[in-house]
Amino acid sequence: INRPDICAPGTVQIYGYSKYGTSFATPHITGTIVQMMSRNSNFKDKPEVVKAALMASASYDGGTSMTYAGNGTISNYEGAGVVDAGFCYKTASNSNYYTYTMSSTTGTFSFNINCSSTSVPLRVACAWDVMSTGDYETPGDTYITDYHLYIYKNGAPVGTSTSLANTGTGARTNYEIIELSPSTLRTYGTGTYQIKVSRNGSFVGTESVKLGVAWGQR
Repeated sequence: INRPDICAPGTVQIYGYSKYGTSFATPHITGTIVQMMSRNSNFKDKPEVVKAALMASASYDGGTSMTYAGNGTISNYEGAGVVDAGFCYKTASNSNYYTYTMSSTTGTFSFNINCSSTSVPLRVACAWDVMSTGDYETPGDTYITDYHLYIYKNGAPVGTSTSLANTGTGARTNYEIIELSPSTLRTYGTGTYQIKVSRNGSFVGTESVKLGVAWGQR
């Protein structure tokens, strides 16, 4: 699976000294997760929902605090982007999540969400367990069950996210993200949107796959 999934500010000023790295970025993510769990105890046993909320919150617009020493900026090599703790907290507060257990015989599920504004983006993400066919070390044996994410409004397709998970080469992910821009939302309007998650290809392994979806608007 490609790493990292998500980024956080990694530079901290301590007594006049600038420190940076994953040792400082990791507590940002940990604190965000603890904050969600403290706001909504249902998150404590739903790691897939926690990851989905983190992914849904992320943005590539990290600002100057997210530039590297070489003046590089956040790109698609850094997973979903930069975490937004406030977005995650609102997701937990509003219980904007859905869980489902996928077996080898269940290829799809769907449910409805509400969009209340057309002035800010609507972001939806799903994340699921990683089931491997091997030990993650032998080339070609890290196939995982792949799922795709879709959004509809009154039966019309509005957004899709269909990155690959069970390919022998290239990127592998266990999450999908869709962001509907304000211009798209103005076209389709507020109200009920249907979320659909479908399996792509074969089911991997013998155990059921737990999948979580989270959504929200900034």
